[in-house]
Amino acid sequence: MSYYQALGMTREPFSNSPDPDMLYRSRTHLECLQHMEIAVRLRRGLNVVLGEVGTGKTTLSRELARLLAQDGDLEAHLLDDPYCPSATEFLLSLARLFGLDTAAIGRDAALLKDALKASLLTRSQDGQRIVTLLIDEGQKITPECLELLRELLNFETNTHKLLQIVIFAQTEFEEILLERPNLDDRVNYRYRLQPLDRLQTRRMIETRLALCTPDGKVPAVFTRLALRRIHKLTGGYPRKIVRLCHLSMLLAVGFGKRRIGWGLVGRASRRESCGPGRVWLRRLAVAGAAGGLVALTLHFGPALPDARQAALDALGRLQTQLTALAFDPAAKAVAREPVAPGTPEKAAIAAAPQAEKAKPAQALPGQSAFEEALGLEAAGPAKSPAAKVGEPAAAKAEAAAAKVETAGAKVETAAVNSAPPAQQKVAPAPAPVESPPAAKADEAPSAAKPASPVPGNAETATPTQKAEYNKALQLAINGRTAEAKAAFDQFLTANPNSPLTPNALYWVGEGAFARGEYQTAIADFEKVAKGWPGHHKAADSLYKMAMAQEKAGDTPAARASLERYLTDYPNAELAGMARQKLQALPK
Repeated sequence: MSYYQALGMTREPFSNSPDPDMLYRSRTHLECLQHMEIAVRLRRGLNVVLGEVGTGKTTLSRELARLLAQDGDLEAHLLDDPYCPSATEFLLSLARLFGLDTAAIGRDAALLKDALKASLLTRSQDGQRIVTLLIDEGQKITPECLELLRELLNFETNTHKLLQIVIFAQTEFEEILLERPNLDDRVNYRYRLQPLDRLQTRRMIETRLALCTPDGKVPAVFTRLALRRIHKLTGGYPRKIVRLCHLSMLLAVGFGKRRIGWGLVGRASRRESCGPGRVWLRRLAVAGAAGGLVALTLHFGPALPDARQAALDALGRLQTQLTALAFDPAAKAVAREPVAPGTPEKAAIAAAPQAEKAKPAQALPGQSAFEEALGLEAAGPAKSPAAKVGEPAAAKAEAAAAKVETAGAKVETAAVNSAPPAQQKVAPAPAPVESPPAAKADEAPSAAKPASPVPGNAETATPTQKAEYNKALQLAINGRTAEAKAAFDQFLTANPNSPLTPNALYWVGEGAFARGEYQTAIADFEKVAKGWPGHHKAADSLYKMAMAQEKAGDTPAARASLERYLTDYPNAELAGMARQKLQALPK
């Protein structure tokens, strides 16, 4: 019997295969899928998705291929290994991918190009069919093959390009593009995948667990503190999260536990990162932490009601710091950063051990809260009297942890309305219609007072407003730009003060930009940038306004908009691109 079956699951929840069925659509992944699908349907040519190692690019590429294949008018081909030693080999790979008879054509590059062009013309006859090439591991493409892709982008009619290309690559691919301005200038849209935040990490884990249970419900496998520690140890990178959760569940089955605490997660992390020669150091860290706990408890005794809480706090800080410094070199810098007193993070750290203690039914019989926290097997009888003294504070600790979760949920604006049904079960909390970029926490202001925007949230929009906005956005995604513009205009007329008003204005500008109506797009983007400076779409509008001004031939205005972007939003998601674009623009 497999380990996951011992925990009541029907399939492995943390497989390292890029299964699109297991994809958790975080706000950054969902927004990426939406932008790429819109770009393909509008036949915008070349688009690039960048992300660090382990951010989910391969899984996302397969999900995009599956989404595009569901439409009969779309044809998606996925090239998962683009490395070829020569341009001829690359042409042969593409010809085989498109189903051409390479034996009859031979290895002549010119004949292969002509055959590809003829095939694309046939497939997109009358402009009704869209052919898309998805390339994973784009950083492996050789310079010769990149030049060939640029030539393929020249295959076009008077109205549209014959081939749409989406490249998924690691971040160093951007430097490769910058070295080739003739190709870099053809990129319609760049999207940067971001690591998950703590709330998204929890939802990703819960989504995978729910998809692997017979009833679709989230099993209580990981404690809240364990989920927090998983995010801290992995940095929010999906691949690392999957690997650490897999190792933690293996250890849980081996120890006969059905509940994984923060200590067991730490043990799994150490087994992955440290070799046999450092086991003695790990044991020293745990022993030192346990000794500190005993010393504090004996010193304060039952006279001080918070003795056990203080001991657990000291233990948590000590073992976390020792573990980070000894076994996770990447966490050394994080361990040096102090947490300011009075912040929600500090409250969460102080409240977490008590919150774990408030759930005695989740541990095995005879297992103390201290053993549960360390991830040890059940080893003794009932708890000490000191544990009973601290139990009245458990409810307060749980409430403090819940407040921290609520604060994170306000920043989290994932599009639950657009998520699959299984994911909506995992994340029942209401969420806005459209997901903002991960680095932006500002929410939609009230449109009633654009001069002094008040931060708001799309959650405050009425169900009718959400439905109307969703309808217009879906039209834009489906490439029906004229109908989308009419729907957005109708929404803006009927809802001038909705929290979704700046979002709608932004998409009106995007539609005008896609149609080549750059002056109209500039005016629409300027409305968002000036009217809602605290909104997450304001920064995007400034950047897109600069692009529209450049397309319109007004280079000084484009430079001014980019300078304004960097002044007002120096740490925004597109700040790096804005700086590079500003340097590239002629003065």
